[in-house]
Amino acid sequence: MISFLYEIENKVFFPRDITSVMNDTILDIKDLYVQYCDNEVPAIKDVSFKLKRNEVLVIFGENGSGKSTLIRSIIK
Repeated sequence: MISFLYEIENKVFFPRDITSVMNDTILDIKDLYVQYCDNEVPAIKDVSFKLKRNEVLVIFGENGSGKSTLIRSIIK
């Protein structure tokens, strides 16, 4: 499940899951799995995390570790 809460120019756009508003979670990723069609090995497997209001998330790793794939899968 991916839930988003956007606040732009003092307008709040509510997420699909209203519970994230109640606990200040702005991003909730559970068991994310991404596999490209041309590869048998998944690019991302079983990634889960929560990001709460005023927290900072840093994503780092070696080349080819799935950083860009993670970001792309969240913003799509």
